Amino acid sequence: MTTVNVDDRKPVSEMSDELCGVYTEIKVIYLIYCSGNLQIRE
Repeated sequence: MTTVNVDDRKPVSEMSDELCGVYTEIKVIYLIYCSGNLQIRE
């Protein structure tokens, strides 16, 4: 027998924290990549 009302999803605040963390990492990597390209061009 299975229970239908089991909610195993994370709270919205946890999900948003994780998404912000991933977004920040991507932004930092992108900035480093862009600054590296600028240094190569000069």
